[in-house]
Amino acid sequence: MKRKPIRLAAAVAAIVVAGLAVVLLAGGGASAGTLDTHHGNVKFAKGQERKILNEVAGAAADTPPDALVAKGRQMFRDPALFQGGETCQTCHAEGSASPGLGTMTHDQQAETAPEGGALVAGMKDFNGPRDAPALWGLAKTAPYFWDGSIRSLSAAILRPVRGHMKLFVSGDCSGSDGNSDACNQEAADRVAALTAYVKTLDPPSTAFDEGRLSADAKAGEKLFQGKGGCIECHGGPLFTDNLIHNTGVPQVTFKSPYRPGDPDLRSNDLGAPPPPVDPACKGTPPPAGCGEQPRAGSAFINTPQMRDLKNTAPYMHNGAFATLKDVVDFYNTSSSLGPLNLTPAEVQELVAYLDSL
Repeated sequence: MKRKPIRLAAAVAAIVVAGLAVVLLAGGGASAGTLDTHHGNVKFAKGQERKILNEVAGAAADTPPDALVAKGRQMFRDPALFQGGETCQTCHAEGSASPGLGTMTHDQQAETAPEGGALVAGMKDFNGPRDAPALWGLAKTAPYFWDGSIRSLSAAILRPVRGHMKLFVSGDCSGSDGNSDACNQEAADRVAALTAYVKTLDPPSTAFDEGRLSADAKAGEKLFQGKGGCIECHGGPLFTDNLIHNTGVPQVTFKSPYRPGDPDLRSNDLGAPPPPVDPACKGTPPPAGCGEQPRAGSAFINTPQMRDLKNTAPYMHNGAFATLKDVVDFYNTSSSLGPLNLTPAEVQELVAYLDSL
């Protein structure tokens, strides 16, 4: 396994997706701080998911494109459709990651809801926080969610439709009738509309787009493409290679709303399954030409896009870093790819460039 530098995997998460990821968060009756990564404990009967996804294209074809986008835009914002009245717009205002939202807490021991909230099914898969990413350019950034577990955009959007929309959680399609032709068609119709709308979401125009980079940002761009090696994983218009990597993002301490009064907890979020080890690279230390093996306890994360970074703190899938400087310092010194040997001045220049994206 050849060593491929993977530089600066700064998550475009504002307090989602996304990797993860499409993360169309809508409440399951809980506060935003208790939503789960995959938008509810979504279960499908045998063949049901494929049947719904097969009907999405037909549902889209039945409505003029502009009308479909308008329908999706209305759904994205309609509190009457969602559990607890929290819409996609709540966490992803105009496709961004809404400032002040906070990270979503997962707790394997959660048994009772926090005050003023409700226990959300499906959020007991690990301990720790997850960040909600912005939704820019989703059609070009598969796979989806922070663990890269969903390969298509329609399949990703089907999760919040089935997992957080009232019709499928507590309404007529929540019981034994949930796999009826009518329920599956309604799910396909909603996925088609939301997918059409989400495809229209582009990042805001920035200094990077407008050619207004400062002197520091211009110097940082050279570091991004050269000494820092960031472009190897963050290339293209959205700055992602659409792959899963382990750069040694640390576990974090956090407090769970499900265990008030308990001391700080330590996360155990390992993200995606680790990639297989090349047999030729086994051994300690690995042979020449092989990369270091991922450190124990760090996470395998879907590479996020990097637009509008200055407005999407905190960073990484778990909100481990509060500022872009924290991110650059981590990759410069502590990541599995370090040291990058950036000087303090170069760190500031790279931060200036990231701030312009």
